Amino acid sequence: MAVASGATIGFVAACAAVAYANSQPPAPGYCWLYTDPQCTQDFWDVCPH
Repeated sequence: MAVASGATIGFVAACAAVAYANSQPPAPGYCWLYTDPQCTQDFWDVCPH
């Protein structure tokens, strides 16, 4: 589980710059999340803690 969580955090960080540059969150505490390594499938959701 810890390995999967670490991989997810790295994956989110890699795509985060693209999301931040393109749009602002719909509400405080929301993050733009990607479902694929190419950063093309995405959605807004509550930021992971």
